[in-house]
This record gives sequence, structure tokens and C-alpha cells, in this order.
Amino acid sequence: MDVDEFLARPLVARVATQGPEVRPVWFLWEDGAFWWLTGSYSRMERILAADPRVALVVDTCELADAEVLSVTCRGRPRSSRSTGPGPCAN
Repeated sequence: MDVDEFLARPLVARVATQGPEVRPVWFLWEDGAFWWLTGSYSRMERILAADPRVALVVDTCELADAEVLSVTCRGRPRSSRSTGPGPCAN
């Protein structure tokens, strides 16, 4: 299966930060990048400010088809702040 096709599915990713902290996030896969929402209301913003390393996994397990798919990545997220309703500004 094509990675872009797999990541276009309505799936939940899990993001792991140092600590360790693991939490589910709804994501958007766009132009080879994962996008997810967080903000000052979340501990994740403070955790990432202290240590920005993350690991992210999106996976499925379809027992009926014996199909297991997984995409894993590691890196340092970049922040994009919204200036209000509408698209995020870089």
C-alpha cells in the first residue's frame, strides 16, 4: 500500500515525547509532513519546549485480512501559530 494512501485514512497517531509521555492525536498528513493541534491548554507544549524530540506512529491491524500496516517517524516538530480562524500562519 502507498504511504500517502495509508496516511489519508481517518486514523489516530500516537506521539511519544521525553518523559515518557504518549498520547493519541488526530493528524493531517500533507506534503510529506504530519500536522496536529496542541496549544497552551496542553502539557505537550511545555514538554516540547523542554525537549522537542518526538516519535510518532500510525498503525492498523486488520485481523480479518491479516493486514498490519505501520508508519513510524522520529524528529523535532516545528510550531505554526494560528492568528485566528482560518489557516495556520508560518
